[in-house]
Amino acid sequence: MISTLPKVRSLVLVTAISAVVLFVYSLCETTQFARERVISGYLKKEFSKNDSITRAIRDKSRTFYQVHVENAEDKKRVRRLGRVVADQGDSVLISAREKVALPEDAEKLETTISLPGKEFDPISQPPYSTVPSGLERASQGDGYYIVQFGMTATDELLDSLKATGVEILQYVPHQAFFVYGSGEAIARAATHSRVRWVGSFLPEYKISAAVDEQLNSARKSQVPARGITPLELTGRSRSVFDVSVFDRADLKDVASRISALGGNVRDEIELPENFFDIIRVEIDIASAESIAAIPDVIRIDSWSRPVAEDERAAQIVAGNYSSTTAISPPGYDPLTQFGVNGQNVTVAVVDDGVGIPGDGGFYVTASNAVNGPLRGATSGAQGHGHLQASIIAGDAPFSVLDPTGYNYGLGIAPKSNIVNIPFLRAGYTGTEATTANDAVITAGPNAVPGFISNNSWGNGTNGNVYDSYAAQFDGFVRDASTAASIDPLLMVFSAGNSGASGLTRPKVAKNLIAVASLENLRTELDSSANNIDDLSSFSSLGPASGGRIKPDIAAPGQAITGGRSGTDALFGNIDAAHRWSSGTSHASPQVAGAAALFTQFWKNGHAGANPSPALVKAALINGARDANGVGTAAAVPNGSEGWGRVYLKGMLNTGAAISYVNESSTLFGTGAFRDFSGTVADISRPVRVSLVWTDPPAVSDPALVNNLDLEVTVGGNTYKGNVLSGGLSATGGSADSINNVENVFLPAGLTGLITVRVKATAINGNGVLGNGDATDQHFALVVFNANVSLASSPNLSMNSPVVITGNSVIEPNECNSVNISLVNSGDVQATTVSAALTSTTPGVTIMPLINPYPNIGANGDTQISLAPFQISTAASVACLTNIDLTLTVIYSGVGSPQAFNFTLPVGTFADPMYGFSSSGGGSISATGSVVSGSAVDDALLNFTAPFNFSIYGTSVSAGSTMQLSTNGFVVAGTGASSSGSDNEALPSSNSATFPASVPILFPYWDDLDMRPSVTSSGGIFTEVTGSIGSRVLKVEWRARHFVTGQTVGSRDTNFAVYLHENSSQFEFVYAQTGAGANASGASATVGVQSATSGTLFTQFSSNTSSLSTGLQLSATQTPAACSAGAGPCFATAANVSVSGRALNSIGRGIGNAIVTISSPDGSHRSARTSSFGYFRFDDVEAGRSYVIEVSSKRYRFAPRVLEISENIDGLDFVAEN
Repeated sequence: MISTLPKVRSLVLVTAISAVVLFVYSLCETTQFARERVISGYLKKEFSKNDSITRAIRDKSRTFYQVHVENAEDKKRVRRLGRVVADQGDSVLISAREKVALPEDAEKLETTISLPGKEFDPISQPPYSTVPSGLERASQGDGYYIVQFGMTATDELLDSLKATGVEILQYVPHQAFFVYGSGEAIARAATHSRVRWVGSFLPEYKISAAVDEQLNSARKSQVPARGITPLELTGRSRSVFDVSVFDRADLKDVASRISALGGNVRDEIELPENFFDIIRVEIDIASAESIAAIPDVIRIDSWSRPVAEDERAAQIVAGNYSSTTAISPPGYDPLTQFGVNGQNVTVAVVDDGVGIPGDGGFYVTASNAVNGPLRGATSGAQGHGHLQASIIAGDAPFSVLDPTGYNYGLGIAPKSNIVNIPFLRAGYTGTEATTANDAVITAGPNAVPGFISNNSWGNGTNGNVYDSYAAQFDGFVRDASTAASIDPLLMVFSAGNSGASGLTRPKVAKNLIAVASLENLRTELDSSANNIDDLSSFSSLGPASGGRIKPDIAAPGQAITGGRSGTDALFGNIDAAHRWSSGTSHASPQVAGAAALFTQFWKNGHAGANPSPALVKAALINGARDANGVGTAAAVPNGSEGWGRVYLKGMLNTGAAISYVNESSTLFGTGAFRDFSGTVADISRPVRVSLVWTDPPAVSDPALVNNLDLEVTVGGNTYKGNVLSGGLSATGGSADSINNVENVFLPAGLTGLITVRVKATAINGNGVLGNGDATDQHFALVVFNANVSLASSPNLSMNSPVVITGNSVIEPNECNSVNISLVNSGDVQATTVSAALTSTTPGVTIMPLINPYPNIGANGDTQISLAPFQISTAASVACLTNIDLTLTVIYSGVGSPQAFNFTLPVGTFADPMYGFSSSGGGSISATGSVVSGSAVDDALLNFTAPFNFSIYGTSVSAGSTMQLSTNGFVVAGTGASSSGSDNEALPSSNSATFPASVPILFPYWDDLDMRPSVTSSGGIFTEVTGSIGSRVLKVEWRARHFVTGQTVGSRDTNFAVYLHENSSQFEFVYAQTGAGANASGASATVGVQSATSGTLFTQFSSNTSSLSTGLQLSATQTPAACSAGAGPCFATAANVSVSGRALNSIGRGIGNAIVTISSPDGSHRSARTSSFGYFRFDDVEAGRSYVIEVSSKRYRFAPRVLEISENIDGLDFVAEN
C-alpha cells in the first residue's frame, strides 16, 4: 500500500503539450450530473484580445516546431524562422511555414486531433462541429466540447481556461482536452487568444475504425479485415459492447438510456482513479451505433469472452546457458544465485483456476496458495491456470525429474505465494475490475496481499489500436482497488497466440508488461523447441498502433512443463503430476516469477515496501538481452520480442553498480526536469539506462498522455532515449514522443562523469495519485553500471562569448576583450566561481589565467566574469580559421569542474545565405524590349544571359541560356520543365519540374496571365543598362493575375528583378503588387533558392500580403573579411619551475603517476612521479595559466588550473579515493 489518503474520484485535469482540445456535445443540464459545477465565468484580461500569436496559431498555412536553444543568440536565430508562440527556456515553440530551414533537432509538433472515430486538423480541415470564435452569446446548450490551444498548455493557460467556466476532464491527442461547460462558457473559451479551436464532441467521433469494421462485417456475415476479431454474437444479431462514460456522469442514468435503446446492461463498472467508467451492454448490432448519441458516452468498443492464451525454462530465464542451444545442468536455485526466491511476495493468477493442492500434492499447495473471492465459480482448476501458478511459484520439496535430471515443476520464484482468481472459470460473475481489486485485497498464506497479477488470456484482436479496454488496465496498474488507499498492481500479460494477426486485447496498454514467447529447450516434447533465441511461430506480433513498442519483453513459452491439476490436458500429460503446453500463456508467468524475485530484492532493502510497477518493468527491461534467432533477428526494440529476453543475471546479483529511482522524484509541469549525476563504475561493462513511468489512461491513439524524455550525457556525447541503431544508442535523432518506456544502451569502454536527465516535454494529466495536483508525473529509473544521485547542485552552462572591443571580431595580431556569461539552471547557488580560458591553437594567449565570477544564483541566474578575458592573437594566426577554446569552470559543489569547448572565428566568414533588406521609393523604368512569346499564359522561355553573374556561387556566363517564366520566376540556367502556375513555399521542386541544383529567383511567383486578351501591353520585358563591367539586367513582368473568363484590362501586377554584372547581388522592385484577393502578394511566393531541397534558400514571403508599391528588396550575401590588427596583448615572460608531490589520502607518496602540465597554446609536458611521489617541471613560461593533471591506475585526482607567475614548490595533489 502506498498511502491511506482519501480516494477522490478524479476529474482528470490535463496539461497540454502545445494545444488544448476540449469536447462538448450539446446537452441540457439536468440533475443527472452528480458533481456540483463551479463556474467563474470570465476570460482573464491577458487572454481576452487577439494578437499576432493568435493569428499565427490559427493560420492553416503554418506548422508548429519545437526548437532546442542553448542561449540568447540561438533564440534570436529562431525568431527569424517564424512567429515565436512560446518560450520554454531550453526550447522555443514557433509557428512557421512548413518548408522553412530549421535546425536538425527541431521537432514538429502535432496539431491533429485524434479521437476514436476521427482524426483531423481542425484548422486545415475544419469540421462542421466547429464553434465559431467571437461568439457573444451561447449558441448551444450545456455539454461536452473540445478546446485546442496553439501552444504548450501550462498551468496558467489551464487555469485561465477553467476561469471561463468550463470543467477540464481529460487530455486528448494531440494537444487537446475533453471539457464540459455551458454554452456561455464555451463561447468565452472560443474567444481565448491562445485557443486554436473549439468544437462539439459528435457521435460519429465515438466509434473507432476497428469497431466499424466489426459491425459492418457482422451485418454482411463477412470476416473482418486481418487483425480484427469478429464480433462475438450472443444471439441473433446481438453482441456485447463496452460503453465508456465520462466519470462525471450519473452511471445509472446512462445505463437507463442504453436500456431504452434495447440494450441489456450486464455490468456497471466503476473504475478507480480513471476519467471514465464502463457500462457493459448486450445490444442488437443495428442499434449499437445509436448509443453514441448519448452525450456522456466517450467511445464504444466490442467485448468478447476472454480466452486462455520446469526447471529448463527457469535456467533460461536466469541466464544460465552457454549458448542458445545449451543450458546449464540441473540445479536452478534463485536464493543461492540471486539472494531471493520470492519470499513475502504474492502473485495473483487470473485464469481458469488453480488446484490447491495440485495433482500429486506438491508444487502448489495450501502452504503457498489461496483462493481469492470465487464470485460464483467453483474452487479447483481446469489445467491452464494451474500450470501458470506452477511456473511462477512451483515449490519442489518432492522433486520429480525428467530423464536428464531437470525438475518438471520448479517455479521461477519458488517461495512466492499464489492467489487464485478464477476469471475464466465457468460461473465467475466478476469483471476485469473485480479481478484487479481482488488481487490487491487478498493475502496469500504469507499474509502478504497481492502485488503482481499474471494474466495468460486475451480478448480478441483489434489491429493493435488503443481502446477503452487497454485504458482500463492502464488505470488498474496505477490503482487496482476500490478502497480509499492507492494500491498499484503490476500486471503481466501474455502477448497472445495470434501471430501476425497482432496482439490480443488489452496488450497494447502502456503500463502493463506484455510478454512474447520464445522457444524452450525441450525437443523431446516439441522438436521445434531447439533454440532459446527463436520466436515461437504463434507469438503475437506488435508494434502497437503508431509504432509504439509492444510486446515489452520475451520469455520461454514453447514446450513448458509444470504441475498438473484439472481435466484439461493442454498439450499433453507427462505423468500423473505433470503436463506440458506451448503458448505465450506460459511465457507470461516466467516474467511474473522474475518480477516476484525483483520485488523481494527491493522489499529486502526498503523495509518491506513494494517497488512501483514502473520500477519492476524498468528493471526487467534494463536487464533483458537481445535475442537473435528466427523471428528475432532485428535488433531491439522490435515488434517480436520487444526489448529482449528476460535475463535475471542482468538485474539481480549482477556484481555491477546499479542505481534506482522509485518514483521518488516528481515533475510538476511541462518543462521541468530532474538531473541525476555520478560516475561510470566499471569500464569493462556496458552502461544501460531505463526510464519507465506509469502514464495516465488515454482516450485513443496516440496513447501517451504525459511525455517524458530521457537524455544521457557521458563521454562528451548526449544520447536521447530510444534513439538506437543495431541495439545501441546513437547520438542525434529525435526525442521519443509515443512510448512511456525509454532506454539508452551504451557499450563497455566508458569512464568518467555521467548525467541522466529526465525531462517533462509535456505534462497533460494526473500522473501522481493522491497528492492534490492534477498535472504531474513521477517515474522510475534504472541505471546499470553507474552510481548516480539526484543532482541538488549547480548546473552551469555557457552562453555565446561576446567580443566587446574593436569591430567585435577576432583577427590576427590583435588584442581583444571577451565576455563569457555563465547560466546556472540548477537548484542550488554556485559559489566561489572561477574560470580558466585556454586554447590549443598556436599563437593564441589568454589572460587572466584565472578569472573570478560573482556567485551565480539558482534557477536561471546569469553572470559574467568580474573582468573580461583578454585573447591575444599573434600575426601567425591565419585568417578565416577557428580558434579552439576551453572554458574550465570551478565552483563549490557537485559537478565541479565543468569544461565547455567552443570555437571563435578569426575574421568574418562569408555567409552564402542571401539576406533581403527593404526600402521604399523603388520604381521601374518604362523602357525595355518584350521577350518574344511572353505575352501568353503559362510559358517558360529561353533567354540569353548578356553578361557574367552568379547566384549562390553558381556562375551564369555571358551567352549562356537562362529560363524566364511568365509566372514570375527566373531560372539561372536550364532544366525547368514547367512554368509553375501553382506557387508554394521554398525550397520548392514544383512537383519535380524545377532543376534540382540550379538557383531560381522568385520576384513574384504566382499564376499570372499576360495574354493580350487579358492584359493590355503585357509580357516580360528586358533591358541592359550601364557600361561594360558594371552592367545591370532588368527583367520585368507586366501582368494580371489569372482569373478564368476575365476580359481585357490594364495590368495590376508589375515587378522586376535587377541582376548585376560580375556580381551575386540582385534586387526585386515592385510598381504594382496585384489586386483584390491577390493584392500585396497575398497569393505569391517571393525569395530565392539554391536547390529544390536543403537549407540554402531565403524566403521573404509566401501567400502573405507582404508587398507594397515602391518596395525594393535588395539581396546580398555577407562577404568574408579579415585584416591584421595593431599588435598582441602580452610580451614574453621569464621562465620558472613548478614542483610538488602526488599523495594518497593518508599522505603517502604515490609513485609512477603521470603529471601533465598543459599550456594555453595547447602544448603540454608530462613527468612521472618518483617512488615517493615527487615531480618537477623546469622552464615553465611565467605569466600564463596552466592546467595540471595527475593520472594513476589506482587513484583519482582533481585537475587544477593555476596562474603561474613565479617558482612554485610544494604543489601537492591528494587522491580523492
